[in-house]
Amino acid sequence: MEQALLILLGALLAIGGGFINLYYQSRLDQRRQDIELFHQAEEILIDMQPYLEEVMTPPSEELNELSKKLLYIAIRIKTRGYLDLALKLVKFARMDAKKTKDEAFNLIQEVAKISKSALAMYHKKRNEIVNKAWEELKKIGRG
Repeated sequence: MEQALLILLGALLAIGGGFINLYYQSRLDQRRQDIELFHQAEEILIDMQPYLEEVMTPPSEELNELSKKLLYIAIRIKTRGYLDLALKLVKFARMDAKKTKDEAFNLIQEVAKISKSALAMYHKKRNEIVNKAWEELKKIGRG
């Protein structure tokens, strides 16, 4: 009787562990998919740059198409930690003629931080160089 209870307990623990593992894997997969969506959003925001330079009352057809693509990508993001940035992307995509190049650039930088793209690595290296130079200037000023 005692062994049967131990076997039953072991089976329940194995089933519980399986469910926990499945939940964890699905969260990791969703996060990976969201990061891929951010890569796509970053590419679209970069493609929007030339159309944002022009001052126009009605937005161009190309800008409308890119905005639709960006909106479609942003509404597919589901990871809780990324929802604030996804909301910013949705708001930017739904703006009519009010889109500015500065807002697009700020979004590109925020997306790059999350997606760990080459752009983010470039900014990280550049910031490290600036910080090192600042430290050297402090040392020279004290000396």
